[in-house]
Amino acid sequence: MFSKLFNFRKINKVSDVIYWQNATYGIITALNGDDIRLVSGCRKSANTIDFKKKGLSRDWSINNKEDLINMIIKLKRGLHNQLFLKDIKELNIPNYKSKQDFALTELSNYKQEAHLFLLTLYDIYERNIHYKKEPIIGWDLCRGVYLVHTGYLIGYLEYEEALDIGLDLCKLIQARFNSWDDMFLNYIDGFQYWSDELLSNPSSEANERLQIFASMKNLKDSPYKLNWNLPLHKTW
Repeated sequence: MFSKLFNFRKINKVSDVIYWQNATYGIITALNGDDIRLVSGCRKSANTIDFKKKGLSRDWSINNKEDLINMIIKLKRGLHNQLFLKDIKELNIPNYKSKQDFALTELSNYKQEAHLFLLTLYDIYERNIHYKKEPIIGWDLCRGVYLVHTGYLIGYLEYEEALDIGLDLCKLIQARFNSWDDMFLNYIDGFQYWSDELLSNPSSEANERLQIFASMKNLKDSPYKLNWNLPLHKTW
């Protein structure tokens, strides 16, 4: 169903360490119809540079190298993770022993249309409670690698500079999760929080990303067949 999204050009050979970096944002690469074996998913051209620059400016307010580095630092520190923790605290979710108690006590304070989202936040918190103060850090760190590589494509970062920063972020990702599945499920929980697009809705973007990930894992040349515990070191 999603095979048309995947672009694996075997002529584009990269080291496993770079491929590991690319895999952290592989879902975005697939959605864009880009090549997951290329850093940032694209080759440099006037059109791709212009398109990606406009996207960073529009969606991230990133207009130069300084903006890019500042955003990467924020993501490394858990930009959306911190907002999630703040919202969870305001909802009193950590104070409840069960989802039922939370629903019976808190939901009446909010409009009916918000209830499903609030219950999903409870589920996300409970599902990731073992990460302690970093319940959705995967969402921030994976997006950080995406920004680093995009920064290289559009000329804000040099090739080695981008891969060095990406390597640092990937080491954090590898240390926090135990597998590609762990990383991706944490990423998709963060996506649900950020976008209000819930897995419970079969037509949601969250559900689409989950299905793409499942399909990508089955591909012969899938990056998600790389050893999760691959030693991450410079190969460039």
